[in-house]
Amino acid sequence: MSRDILNAVKEIVINWANSEGIELVDHFEDRDAFAQWIISFTLKQLVDVLGMDVRKAYEIVFGEGSYKNLADSVWDQLQTS
Repeated sequence: MSRDILNAVKEIVINWANSEGIELVDHFEDRDAFAQWIISFTLKQLVDVLGMDVRKAYEIVFGEGSYKNLADSVWDQLQTS
C-alpha cells in the first residue's frame, strides 16, 4: 500500500475540513471508517480526476499485483457459487 499517497490525501482532507470548520469526528464512526473512506476517496480521485484505469489506481494504492490477486479471488469465488 502506498502510505505516501494515502497520507498526503489524508492531510489534504484534514486541512480542508479544518479550514471549513468541519469536525471530521462527527462524520465517521471511528478511525477505521475514516481510513477506509480515505482509501476509497483516493481510488475514486485517481480514476475520476486523473483518468487512470481502475487496475492502475488499485495497484498504486495497494501495490503491484494487488488488482490481479483481487480479480482472481473474485473470479474463483464466482465459479464455486
